[in-house]
Amino acid sequence: ATLALERGHSAGRPFSVALVDLALAQERARQVISVLLRRDPALQIIVLNTSAEIPWRSLLGGFAAHDGLLMLRYPCEAMEVVQAARALANKWQFAQERAAREAELEAAVSARTMELERSKQALLRVLIERDRMEAELRLAQKLEAVGQLAAGIAHEINTPIQFVSDTVHFLRSGTTDLRQLLALLEELAPELTTNPRVLELKEEIDLELLDTEMPKSFERITEGLGRVRVIVRAMKDF
Repeated sequence: ATLALERGHSAGRPFSVALVDLALAQERARQVISVLLRRDPALQIIVLNTSAEIPWRSLLGGFAAHDGLLMLRYPCEAMEVVQAARALANKWQFAQERAAREAELEAAVSARTMELERSKQALLRVLIERDRMEAELRLAQKLEAVGQLAAGIAHEINTPIQFVSDTVHFLRSGTTDLRQLLALLEELAPELTTNPRVLELKEEIDLELLDTEMPKSFERITEGLGRVRVIVRAMKDF
């Protein structure tokens, strides 16, 4: 029986109904049923009982609840067996078709689930890319605003710095000229250097200190203005 089942499955034409006669012997019949169902759980089995005294539950043991078993009392009409076999074959065919439809439905559901998962992943990638682009756009807008602010500040700073620089240059040049004039007057009129009022004024304004520190002060101012120009240039570059 098992070889027949194997050949049927291999050929693509599985058996749907098997007939087991308990005349074989009760224990032997149970073994045959067990082997058949283990090999093909969907197989429909007609069991012919030739003993009127042995109850069905005792004959079939644990198979009594199996919905693929049909028990007939033998002897019976051959047509009864044929009709039972046809009914079980139709039942088997219906179960096979239902299993095939369920498999197709599961495959369709699985394919649809995979398609939805792919769509979900694609949507997530789109959302992530959109968030990244929005973040970059916001950053670019902030940098643009900061750049415009920096350019405006640099322009506003540069104008007075240029004015101060020109003024310092003028004062430095004028101070140098005045110092040269004072030196020439001291050379041409040395008596002025001993004049009490001139001596008093020199002491009051501390001419020696001015002569020493004023050039240094102009240098520090020029250096400071140069540093400001560097900062303004950096702001413009930014």
